[in-house]
Amino acid sequence: MRDRPFLDAVRSHSSVWEKWLEDKDLNKRVYASIRDRRYFLGILKRELSRRSGIKKSGAILEEGCGTAIDSCLLKREFPYAAFYAIDLSREAVLLASKISGLLGAPITVTEDDATATRFAPGHFDLIFSQGLMEHFRAPELLLLEQRRILKDGGISVVSVPQRYSLFTILKKSKMALGRWPHGWEREYSFSEMASLGEASGFRVIGIDGYGFTLEDFVKNGVRRLGDNGVSRALIDLSDAVFSLIESSLGKPLRKRICKHIVAILEK
Repeated sequence: MRDRPFLDAVRSHSSVWEKWLEDKDLNKRVYASIRDRRYFLGILKRELSRRSGIKKSGAILEEGCGTAIDSCLLKREFPYAAFYAIDLSREAVLLASKISGLLGAPITVTEDDATATRFAPGHFDLIFSQGLMEHFRAPELLLLEQRRILKDGGISVVSVPQRYSLFTILKKSKMALGRWPHGWEREYSFSEMASLGEASGFRVIGIDGYGFTLEDFVKNGVRRLGDNGVSRALIDLSDAVFSLIESSLGKPLRKRICKHIVAILEK
C-alpha cells in the first residue's frame, strides 16, 4: 500500500510540473534552475568522480526526479554512464523527457514507484534523490528498496530538509496555516539520518549539509529586478559569497545548520 502523504505530494507536485510544461520559454526556466543546483550537484559529481568504474560504465538512478535536471547535467559530464530517472507523476515524466532532449542528455525516464520499482536486484551502482524521502511517513520503505536494487558496494545519496534551520520554521508555519504547496513533509537531523540508514542495512559513509534560506531570500529579491545585467551580476555575487560561506563552515557545522542535509550510504 502506497504512503498516503507521499501520494498527496505527488499530486501537488504534478500541478507544478504542468506549469513547467505549459511555459512557452521552458529553456529560460531550465537554465535559471540549473544555477540553483550547484550544491547538491557538486556532491553527486564528487561521488561519481571518486569511482572510476561508475563514471565509465555504471548505472545511476534518480528517484522522484521531477525535472531530472541533475541527471541530465551529470549525463553530459559522465557520458559513458547510463542514467535512469523515475517519478510517480506522469507530468514529471513528460517534463523530464522534454528537458532531456532540450539539454541533449539521453537518459531513460519512466513512471515508477520508488518503494517498489520494476528493476532487478543489484542493478544500480548509485541511486540519488532530493526532495523525496521527506514526504514518506515510513521512509525505510524507500531505503530498503534502494538497497535491494543497488549492487554490493553501491551508493545511495539522499538529500532531505535539515531539522534545525530557518527553512523548517518557515515551512512548519505555512503547513499550520494550510499555505504549504508541497503536501505533507517532515525533516531530519543528521543523527536521525545516520540511524535510519544503519537500520535499513547501509553503512553510513558521511553526512554533509548545503544551502541557506537567507540565500533564497536574497536571490528571490534580486530576481524581482527582472532579467538584466545588474540582476545577473548580483546573482553571481550571491553565488560567490554563499559558496565561500559554505566551504568555510566545514561538514560538522554544515550538517547542523544548513537548509538541507545529505546522507551518503553504502550497501
